[in-house]
Amino acid sequence: RRCAAVIASCRAMASIAATCQHVEVLVVGGGPSGILLSLLLSGYKGFAKSAPHPDAEVARRLQNVNFAVPVTDWDLAKVARGLQGRANNEICVLLDQLHLPSAESVHGHPSMLDMRRVATDAVPHLVVTDTVGGMWDAMNGTWATLSPGSWMQLPGWSLDAFLSSTGGTAKTQTRLERSIVAEYYKAYVSHFDLDNSFLSRSRVDSVERRDQGGWTVEVQTPDGKRTIHAENVVLAGGSYSVPRRLSIPGEELSCVSHRSKLIGPPAGTTLVVGAGLSAADLIIALLRAGKRVIHIFRTPADQTKVVDKFGGFSQMYLEYFHLSELMKGKMASELYQAWPSSELAGVEEGGRCSVRQDGHLQYVQADEVRILVGSSPDLSFLPEGTVSPPLTHGRLTSGALNPHEVFVDVDPGTFEAAPGMFAVGPLRGANFVRFLVGDAFGVVRAIERRKNREV
Repeated sequence: RRCAAVIASCRAMASIAATCQHVEVLVVGGGPSGILLSLLLSGYKGFAKSAPHPDAEVARRLQNVNFAVPVTDWDLAKVARGLQGRANNEICVLLDQLHLPSAESVHGHPSMLDMRRVATDAVPHLVVTDTVGGMWDAMNGTWATLSPGSWMQLPGWSLDAFLSSTGGTAKTQTRLERSIVAEYYKAYVSHFDLDNSFLSRSRVDSVERRDQGGWTVEVQTPDGKRTIHAENVVLAGGSYSVPRRLSIPGEELSCVSHRSKLIGPPAGTTLVVGAGLSAADLIIALLRAGKRVIHIFRTPADQTKVVDKFGGFSQMYLEYFHLSELMKGKMASELYQAWPSSELAGVEEGGRCSVRQDGHLQYVQADEVRILVGSSPDLSFLPEGTVSPPLTHGRLTSGALNPHEVFVDVDPGTFEAAPGMFAVGPLRGANFVRFLVGDAFGVVRAIERRKNREV
C-alpha cells in the first residue's frame, strides 16, 4: 500500500502542471525562493548533520535539537531566538548557518544540511513564472555577482557540483559571471526533477479569496487562461518587476529605457540616471565598451549608494571603487561626465536632454537614456488591502538598520502576510540569496504544521 501511495504521489506531481486545477500551494515567482520552495514541497526534507558546528553560539543552540527529525520539525523560532547576522529574521540566520556555516569566514565550512526525499510527504504545488531563475535569467550574463558564488547556491546540490557536471572551472569562492548562476538555477530544477511543477512563460493575473477557504488564482499560460484553486499562495516574485519612473516629458520615447540589460551594441553616448547598483553595473559595462556616459544623480556623490558601499578601496570590488572615484571627481576619464546633485527634467526627440542643476536648466545630447532609479514588485494581481507594507524597514538581527526596502509585512515566525498567503525574499526586505533558505523552510514548516492540525 505504501509503495502504491508513493507511485500515486509521484504520478500526481508529474502531471499536475498539465492537468490539475487544485493545488495545496501556488508559488508566484520562479527565482531562487520559488525553486527552493518547490524542492521542499516535492518531499525533500532538510536534516541537520550532528557534526560540531564551527560557530560556538550556533553549536550551543544545537545541543538540544533532535537530529533524527527534519529541521522543519524543530521549533525554529526558539532555536534561532537571539541569533545575530546580516539577515532581518533570526530563522534565516539559523538556516544560513546550517546551509553555509561561517560563510563570511576566509575558508567557509561544508554544508551541515542534508537533503533527503520522503516521497509520501510531497505536496501538490505549482510555481508560476516567466522564466526559471526569475530575474537572474534577465540579467546581463557577463556581469559579475556582488557576493561570492557559493552564497548563491541552494541546499542539496552545490554550485561546485554543478560546475563539475558541466566541466566548468570557475572558483565559487570568488565572484562569478551571473550567467553561471542563472544556468545553475535552471540545472537545479532539472537535477531534482522539479520541471513538471513549473508553469513557465506564465503570469498570475488575479488572486481572490474563496468563501470556503483558500484562493482562486487566474493564470495566463502559453495555452490560454487557467483557473487554479490553491489552499496557500506564496508571493516570491521579487521586487524588480516594475521600474520606477520620473514622470517627465519624453519618458515614453523609444530612446529611453528603464532596464539596465544591454541588448546589442551599446549606443555612442548614454545618459544614465541613478546611483544604485543597477546604474553602476551599466556604467561600468559602457565604459569597458569604450562608450561615453553622462551620469545624472540627485545627491552629492558621498550620499549615493555606490560611494557608500564601495567608496573604500577593495580589490574584490575594484570596478565599483573606480566608479565611485569618478563620481567624486577624484579620478577623470574622457568617457565619463558626472552631474551630481542634478535631475533629468525632460527628453526630446533626437536625444536632447534637459538637466536641472542648482536651479538652472542645461542641455546635453545623448543617443540613449537609461533611467535606473529603483523598482517595485508587481502585486497588481492582489485585491487592495490583501497584504500591507510595514511601518518601517526594520533592523537586521545584528541591530543595524535594514538597508533594503520592505514591501510586505510578514509574521517573523511563519512568513505569513495574510491567512494562507506568504511573502518571501526581497518582498519582505531579504535580498541575499543565502538568507532565502530560511524563508523557504519557514513557509513550508508553517504549511505543514497547519495541515497536520487539520488532519
